[in-house]
Amino acid sequence: MKKTDREVTPDDPYSLRRLAQAKDAARAMGGPEKVARQHQAGRLTARERIDVLLDDNTFHELGLLAHSDRPADAHSTPTDGKITGYGEIDGRAVYVAADDTTIKAGSYGRVAHKKAHDGIDYAIKKGFPVINLGEAAGGRIPDIMGAPGLMSIMLPIDQPPRDRFVPYIATIMGDCFGGPTFYAALADVVIQVKGSVMAVTGPAVLAAATGEEVEPQALGGWELHARITGQVDLFAENDTECMALVRKVLGYLPCNAKHLPPVIRSGDSPLRRLDDIYRLLPSSPRQGYDMRRVVKMIADEGSVLELKPLYDRSLMTALARMDGAVVGFLANNPMFSAGAMGWGACEKATAFIALCDSFHIPLIFLHDTPGFFVSKTAEEHKMPLRIMQFL
Repeated sequence: MKKTDREVTPDDPYSLRRLAQAKDAARAMGGPEKVARQHQAGRLTARERIDVLLDDNTFHELGLLAHSDRPADAHSTPTDGKITGYGEIDGRAVYVAADDTTIKAGSYGRVAHKKAHDGIDYAIKKGFPVINLGEAAGGRIPDIMGAPGLMSIMLPIDQPPRDRFVPYIATIMGDCFGGPTFYAALADVVIQVKGSVMAVTGPAVLAAATGEEVEPQALGGWELHARITGQVDLFAENDTECMALVRKVLGYLPCNAKHLPPVIRSGDSPLRRLDDIYRLLPSSPRQGYDMRRVVKMIADEGSVLELKPLYDRSLMTALARMDGAVVGFLANNPMFSAGAMGWGACEKATAFIALCDSFHIPLIFLHDTPGFFVSKTAEEHKMPLRIMQFL
């Protein structure tokens, strides 16, 4: 009989030692040199991010021994570059997937995509929030070559549109092209680490395909998404702060649409008077004021979490608490464009209303606006459509 590496040996009759060695090798990711390179860039590894995100000792990994289905890559792709599993945040079960950039730059292979989609499907069935920690270079060549290859890493063609049954949070924590960008486009809340990039493709591919040369931050940096595209809701200085924001956001959301958001009372009395609010509101309708200060005065102290704070600032959207219960504020801000909503504010409002409606969050509207912002540029951005989507 021909000997193989699977042959049973007398000192390890049940292959338990070999199994333990295989698990240790997978947990080592792409090796110490690539891990050190990640640290030198000021970033945590995928496993470190999961450790910071979840409650201590709650992570149960799925597919640890998975690898690329291409024989040439089988021994160099532990987990196929996608770490997936279940854990807890504040005692509540969540599903988390993290791109491992030490494995082929985090590129998505067929096995990695199957792991991710199977995990998400199961999380939805169980009613667990979904968290994707993104840092990946898009689809892996040659896995995505040809129609079969491309479809193997796309969303299943028979999958219905997302129904927002469970909260979906996506983070952008490095160079994110393709996969993590598309995950973010489907998410309820997106958090980007400063210095990272989110775009459909990278500068090198863009230059080769179109001849256009652009710096990474100009293509998909945090300021672009904060001020111009509005595709990102929150921003973090580093990976650790990003994980803290994920935990904070989940504190405002239920596990799934069958439940109500958690109530966390702060001792801030709901019966307190707001006499000081008159100091914030001017007597003249022509004088501006900062609506954010009004919202913070109305809500429980320290509970306001503003989403998209730099995108079309004529409208403020924020999660907050009143008597411990989660509420959503939509408030015109007269400090910017006199509170007149442009196309960006309409998109911002529509997305926020959908989020709150999906997860049983009451809405509070604070109106102070002369109407919608009109201009030639607004018309170029399909202003009538944006208005009707909002309404």
